Amino acid sequence: MKRIAVALSQALRASNIICRYGGEEFICLLLLKQDDEDWKHMHACFQARGSLPLS
Repeated sequence: MKRIAVALSQALRASNIICRYGGEEFICLLLLKQDDEDWKHMHACFQARGSLPLS
């Protein structure tokens, strides 16, 4: 779980919030705007999780 939290925090900006919810779930609160840059941060969140093994 710690590796996932670290990967998410590195992929997102400091203004976003990452919380552990329950046992193995995470919540990422993103402040998104309409410009492409903000959506890239959201996509980076999904990519960061997808690159880690489930174990």
